[in-house]
Order: sequence, then structure tokens, then C-alpha cells
Amino acid sequence: MKQRIDFLDSLRGIAASIVVFHHVHSQFNALFPPSSTRIGSILDIVSGLNVVAVLFFFLISGFSIALSVAGKWGWTNKDINHYLYRRFRRIVPLYLFALVLTALCGIPDGFIYTNSAYGLTTLAGNLLFLQCSDAYAGNWFLPYGGNGPLWTLSFEFWFYLFLPLTLLLLRLLLPQKWQQVPLLHAGFLATWIFSLGCIWFNKQFFLPWIAFGTLFVIWYAGFWIGSVYFSKTMRLQHLILIAAGTAFHIFLSTRVHSSNLEYLAYAGIIACLIMMGCLMPAYFNAQLSGVQKVINTLFRRVGQSSYALYLFHFPLLQLCQRHFPSSATALIVTLAIILVLSALSEDWLRHKKLLFFKRNYMPSLQA
Repeated sequence: MKQRIDFLDSLRGIAASIVVFHHVHSQFNALFPPSSTRIGSILDIVSGLNVVAVLFFFLISGFSIALSVAGKWGWTNKDINHYLYRRFRRIVPLYLFALVLTALCGIPDGFIYTNSAYGLTTLAGNLLFLQCSDAYAGNWFLPYGGNGPLWTLSFEFWFYLFLPLTLLLLRLLLPQKWQQVPLLHAGFLATWIFSLGCIWFNKQFFLPWIAFGTLFVIWYAGFWIGSVYFSKTMRLQHLILIAAGTAFHIFLSTRVHSSNLEYLAYAGIIACLIMMGCLMPAYFNAQLSGVQKVINTLFRRVGQSSYALYLFHFPLLQLCQRHFPSSATALIVTLAIILVLSALSEDWLRHKKLLFFKRNYMPSLQA
């Protein structure tokens, strides 16, 4: 299990590196070979994988939550309170620090005083995790200070809250004979219907929670895969069902113009690959053991700092681009600062209990 968790960290590191590279490539394009060259075209392809990397983050996040709750998804109020404490402790402190860092990066050019992206209204929306990317027409709040990656944090935050709500509702609505594993599968069906409904409603009008719901099934799919993997109940038919759903999303996206449907299709392909690795561990370990060691060596440490890296890199890159747009040296120094700051922040958080977040969030439920 330890080896697999290390490899998960390494995969997070790869995904985070792709996202960072995409922003470096787009903001410092003059420092890279032109697209007309072979190397330039390869770098364009790598940069274009940033959306896939974000979808992978959602899947791995759900997968990791399943492992962290050790297969307990029929939660009591005590379980939910502990779950929320761990989630808030994990995401909120570094997120608040990212907002402060973004504000500081807006001071040298005066943006914090003149740019509406740094306004108090936008800040309030981000503090409430209600920001969306500008791809969502009619959105209420954009990411604070133009820190684009922050849009995914609102999705992630609400996914954390949607999970216990979904399972609690299913426990109330479904008959008692449905035990844990069927409840888990029912949750997958419910979240799939919920996300498809949100995709349709999102085309009619905008509400942040409807926007968040459009991609919730991706996160839940990761949770579902992690749960059946942990309980050792994963079967080939599960992979076939995911593959069939992916084929349906691919077909539907050719008939209905929707970025979210395309995201569901991409995520389904990634989910199939993850499940193949879970179903055939002996084969993949034998074939990829050497590659896995190299990947762990290169990306495991980056993966352990991937959350902070994801939050912090964009405003610092923007600051560098505004003042040193053609300096490779300045870019390298900025990237080094980003990596060190991310690692130090994650190490600090790892050793802090932050008991302020340990509260009775669900007092009305009986254990």
C-alpha cells in the first residue's frame, strides 16, 4: 500500500507539473521553440494536456478520500465531523495563504488598488468558494486576482460537501436491505444523473452549485474506484460499465455542444486506465516496476507538495512575466521560489493539527 501511495503522489506530481508547464508555456512562449519545429509541437501537446491533468486531479482526489476514510461510507455524525475536520484542515489554510500571496503579487503594479479582480466583492466570493472560471457564462465571481487555477478549488470544496450529503440522502431514501456496497453503487448512479441534470440546467441559467454539480460525477467516480479497490470488490464488469458510460459520453458530446460532456468523456478514459491498473496490479507492477521507480524519484516529492504548488504558482508566474517577460534566468529563479515555497508550506501544514477546524458540524444527527 505504501508503494502505491507513493506512486499516487508521483502521479499528482506529474499532473501538477503539466498544469505549471502549461502556464509557463503560455506566458513565456517566446522562450520556447516555435510550434513549427518538432520539439515545439511536442511541447504544445504537453501544454494542451492541462485540462486532462485537472480532471485527473479530481479523480485522484476522490480516490484518496476513499482510502482515507478506510471504506466507511455509511457515516454517523461523528464520522462526518471527523471527515469535515480533516478536509477543512487540509484545504483552507493553504487556500487562504494563496489568496494573501495573490494580493501581494498585485501590489507592485498597483493592480490591487485598480483592478476589479482584486476587489472586496471578488475576495468575498472566493472566501465563500463560489468562484468559477470565465468559461461559465453568468458566473458570479472569477478567481481572485486572476489566479486562474483557484476555480478548481471551489469545485473541490463543494465536492467534499456533496459527498456526505449524497450518501446521507441515499441512506434516508433507500430501503434498509441496501448495504454498503450497493449504497456506493447507487451513489454513483445518483451522482451521474445529478451531473447530467446540472449540465442541462447550467445551459439555462447559472447558479454556482449547479456549475459545481456538472463535474461532481468525475470526483465521485474516483471515490467509487477507491472504495471498491480498498474493499477488494472491484470486478471486470465494473470496468466494462465505466467504459460503456464513457462511450455514451463521447457519443453525447458529438450531438450536444458542451465542454462539460467532453470533460466527462476524458475523465471516463482516465478512470478506465486507473481501473485497469487496479485490476491487474501484478501485470502492471512487472511491466512498469522500473518506470515506476524512475517516476517516483522524479515526481514523488513534487506530488507531496502538489496542492500548494497548484495554488501558488500562477500569481508568481504572472508577476515574473510582467517584469521579466523575456528572461529565462528570472523564470528559473521564480520556479525555484515556487517549488521551495510549496514544499515548506506543505511541510508546515503536515505538522499542524489546527484544532480550530475540529468542530461539531453535524450536531443534529444521531450517532
